[in-house]
Amino acid sequence: LRTRGPLDYESGVIAYTLQILASDGGQTPLTTTCTVHINVTDVNDNSPIFNATSYAATIPEGTPNNVTLTTALATDADSGLNGVVRYALTDPSQLYAISATAGVITTVGTPTNFCDLERTREYVVTVIASDVGAPGQPSRTTTTRLVVTITDVNDLPPLFSAATISS
Repeated sequence: LRTRGPLDYESGVIAYTLQILASDGGQTPLTTTCTVHINVTDVNDNSPIFNATSYAATIPEGTPNNVTLTTALATDADSGLNGVVRYALTDPSQLYAISATAGVITTVGTPTNFCDLERTREYVVTVIASDVGAPGQPSRTTTTRLVVTITDVNDLPPLFSAATISS
């Protein structure tokens, strides 16, 4: 018994029932039948797909902790653990965090390490979506990017160009 082509769990047909008839080559053929039940199991053959090709957020400099920037969402066509998506960030600035289960991206700057326009106008963060993968099946990963643009806040007093002014 062989398949004519690949079986795909995500196609929606996950079970087959076949009736097999066997007959001998006698003058009066004798026959018998048996029923074969085939259950298609899912393999981790789909990667998560983000609902946007990239994400963008704009925040004022000095934005405090725990401000939500955006939510990165990904779906995976696989079932069970193969379709459960977890999120992570690659953030060199360490100013942002993501909820591993919901994809909500927030600020996590501290008073000594906050978004400062005088330091940089833009941060690029890599957003990673990985499926959990069933035991014995490798996880599949996809990435996108989040561009965070920092807007100016009037936080610096004006300075004279000379210490004394003569008239």
